[in-house]
Amino acid sequence: MESSRARFLSAVVGPHFEQVCREWVAHFASPDTPGGMPIEVSYGTVADPEARTSHEIDVVVRGAVGQDSGVLLSLGEAKWDQVMGVGHLDRLRRVQSLCSPPVASTGSPYGSRATAARDSATT
Repeated sequence: MESSRARFLSAVVGPHFEQVCREWVAHFASPDTPGGMPIEVSYGTVADPEARTSHEIDVVVRGAVGQDSGVLLSLGEAKWDQVMGVGHLDRLRRVQSLCSPPVASTGSPYGSRATAARDSATT
């Protein structure tokens, strides 16, 4: 019984919660939350060649800051069954560093702005 519960949480509840988080950012978050006006909210995978791995990112927010559009505004984790901690934040910082050099920090707990080529996070 416990294995079917765990499977349901990881295969159904987790992905649904991730989608709810993306919808919230796209439709309800203040532009101050991701650090600019969201244009595209999705998910993606970022290669980490140095560590010989890749990182799945639950919330990838691209948007507009001033005259720039397509800017990577923030990266986020959405975990239904875990308490978020410093390890999650460190991983997001690592992924941000893989995307491109940072510009100005937004001060947001959800990530910071970084310029990025459209293909930095495969969505």
